[in-house]
Amino acid sequence: MHRDRLTILCLAVLVAGCTGAPQPEITSTAAGASPTTISVATFNVEQFTDDTGKDFAALATICERYDIIAIQEVKKTGAAVDRLCRILGSTWAYELGDVTGNAERFAYLYRKDRIEYRGRKGWIAVDGQNPQISRVPFYAYFKSGDFDFILVTVHLFYSDDRRRADEIDQLIAWYRYFIAKSPEKDVIFLGDFNEKRKHPLFAKFSASGVLKVVTAGIPATNLSDTEDFDHVVINEGYTREFGGRVETFMFDEILFGNDDTKAQKAVSNHRPVIATFRTDLPDDD
Repeated sequence: MHRDRLTILCLAVLVAGCTGAPQPEITSTAAGASPTTISVATFNVEQFTDDTGKDFAALATICERYDIIAIQEVKKTGAAVDRLCRILGSTWAYELGDVTGNAERFAYLYRKDRIEYRGRKGWIAVDGQNPQISRVPFYAYFKSGDFDFILVTVHLFYSDDRRRADEIDQLIAWYRYFIAKSPEKDVIFLGDFNEKRKHPLFAKFSASGVLKVVTAGIPATNLSDTEDFDHVVINEGYTREFGGRVETFMFDEILFGNDDTKAQKAVSNHRPVIATFRTDLPDDD
């Protein structure tokens, strides 16, 4: 990988995107993408700040594989997202959320030549009130080709299973509320659900009759290969654009020779997960 990417200076944080800085050449194609599909990724970049020794060259190598990435655990001002965006180049932009629980932010990093931000973002709410979720999910509207959609990034509670179960119930309740009121039905939940193999709670989604975990059964998403924390959840009845392809990217094995300690310090203790969606079907909502 190109270590000289690390020499690029981080300029002022621009919440709406990034342009104008000199960039290294990045030529790879997004994984799973084609002229009529996009790859949508979720990536918990553990404690993501500009001053914790992250390997931004490695992060760029990972993120350039995808068309849009939902990032969890952004810390402080979000300068790390801006720096990563600048390294990726002028065809990339991002949307950054405000601080929520655990002093975290969420972000969406995306290719402007494939993804259009539709100008709406914020925290989910029911009748103007945010649900009682430790880190309130962050949504944004996007479009690619004929596919317009809403991404909702989540990071559910980890240590208290009952609390996490309640948060899933609140996600389902918010979804029902939103779908009943909105003409836009293509809602994609993605993020760190902290689903535990010993205490599985995803049956709540299937039991709801409206949502499905399309990434169920993927390889483990933590570096120790013990858990499936990170997922994509949709309503297949509405979001018929789902392409059927899902993937856990084993960056720790591919970029770091399966050295988990080095991979975690440089990047994260989570692996990114993707799902693909078609962009050539008639818009049905």
